[in-house]
Amino acid sequence: MKCIHGTFFDVNGAIGDAEQIKAEIYYKIAPYVTSGIAKKATTLLDALRIRCYSPPIPYQTDRIHVANGTYFLSGDFSAQKEFCMNRLPVRYAPDAPEPSQWLSFVGQLLEPEDIITLQEFMGYVLQPTTKGQKMMIVIGKGGEGKSRIGRVLRALLGDSMNTGSIQKVEVDRFARADLEWKLLMLDCYSLVYLNQNPQFFSKLNKVWDILI
Repeated sequence: MKCIHGTFFDVNGAIGDAEQIKAEIYYKIAPYVTSGIAKKATTLLDALRIRCYSPPIPYQTDRIHVANGTYFLSGDFSAQKEFCMNRLPVRYAPDAPEPSQWLSFVGQLLEPEDIITLQEFMGYVLQPTTKGQKMMIVIGKGGEGKSRIGRVLRALLGDSMNTGSIQKVEVDRFARADLEWKLLMLDCYSLVYLNQNPQFFSKLNKVWDILI
């Protein structure tokens, strides 16, 4: 286990919040401690942070960490897991069938050239990089099924995706902190705001991958 900037990680990525870990410590020591249990749990959590301290793990853009191992962009796959900031909750299956239902859905929702763009963006956000400095905006009428793209991304990214508001990110430093270690931020409501504040595009694209 490693502790990076106060967050605990193991080979499966980020471990729950600190309060969850402290609660586990509390219940483990409760049978053996008669007083000040909460204080001792806090002390042990602080000691654990020191014991597990690690500098940030370098981001690796030549591989994708999945539930059953590591997929390399070269096409190779290894069942070995290594420490990472983001492990996706999906398994790599080289013999997986064609996603016919998904292809049918996007075929009805988007133009052929836009399907390619969506596929490229979804592949882009699987990696911990913002080198493309791009965000994707999906525009359409309500009830067309655009939100299902977000649901699919949630299934692919799990806790490595965050939902939020761009307006809040601009003014609230705690909202920005919530994006640490995330691969994607999804915002369903801020298109009007961005139209009124186009200068904010360049700020965001350099730091986070965003889908609106």
